[in-house]
Amino acid sequence: MPDDTQKPDADQPADQPIRLIVGMSRAGTTWVTTELSRHPAVVSYGETMLLGRMYHEPDQPDGTDSPRAAAERLRLAAKHFEDYISHAKDPARRERYESSKLGHIPVETLEAIAADLQDRASRCEESVPPSNAFLAMNGAVSVHTSKPIAIESTPNHLNMLPRILGFFPDARIVAMLRGPYAFMISYKHQGDRKEPAVQRMFRRLYHPLFCAMVWRKYAKNARLALHAHTENVRTVWLDDLRKDRSRMVELAEFLMIPDPGFFAHTPEEHSATNTSFPTGKRPELSHSDRFWMNLVASREMKRHGLTSTPAGFHPLAVLGSLLRLPISAFHVVTIMSTRTGGSPIAYLRRLAVGR
Repeated sequence: MPDDTQKPDADQPADQPIRLIVGMSRAGTTWVTTELSRHPAVVSYGETMLLGRMYHEPDQPDGTDSPRAAAERLRLAAKHFEDYISHAKDPARRERYESSKLGHIPVETLEAIAADLQDRASRCEESVPPSNAFLAMNGAVSVHTSKPIAIESTPNHLNMLPRILGFFPDARIVAMLRGPYAFMISYKHQGDRKEPAVQRMFRRLYHPLFCAMVWRKYAKNARLALHAHTENVRTVWLDDLRKDRSRMVELAEFLMIPDPGFFAHTPEEHSATNTSFPTGKRPELSHSDRFWMNLVASREMKRHGLTSTPAGFHPLAVLGSLLRLPISAFHVVTIMSTRTGGSPIAYLRRLAVGR
């Protein structure tokens, strides 16, 4: 239940820094989101993409949103919660809610958050900075979960840190990373537990070249972010976090969470949220998988102190993957055109050059 002493559309408290979880997809951002939310003072949630793919430039010359644009941004935030409410209420799609970064928040709480944001959108009367919607969303999540610290978690926000730090110069940002081959295995098989239609979509989208480019892009951006914004950013490797609970304590300390020692002990029901392999058995990468990862990302691996695994000589496997490339590219562009606020071609171009 919300705290009645707070107004229902309260913004993020002014004395609290914005806290974000960003990083690679398949690098434990959902796992960390769920772990953080065990703390009695913390709720973590996502993937709103409000500062990333769903962001649009303000519509006024002074860099502010008009009342119409401000309302549109708030409705966009509300829609994220409404979509997962819809998933939760449909037995055929409920798994999407349960495995998401909202799956640990009760549906009735999500409904209150969405209604709060829609109500606020209906009352926009002034020009405001484009960051206002994010503050309102964070505040609504905090109020309706009765937790003072709200931490948003969207992997692709890693690629938008200059924008984010322009809005929130004191932000505390954890960038999650994962080793290249473990990332590739998880990325390749992320749809295996989903319904048949979704499995087919993931199979059509996967190509080892694109997967390697994604890993390189995120690894590079995390490395550059840490170098440029040392006070704001910490990089965390998923394997380190899972092996050593003290790393979770350090993460909590960086995020300025009270009583970080809370995370020193593994809970009785340890979360394996969003794993592609709930049985613990992992498939092997193909020869072409390793070839493309090494070809595309070996230089970035070295910069992170990682060693590449030899792929061997398998020309037929590589040729076969080359022949599949145009079809995979078509499916990627088609899907991205419905899921991103920018140009999918421009995104692929940035991916190709590692930006």
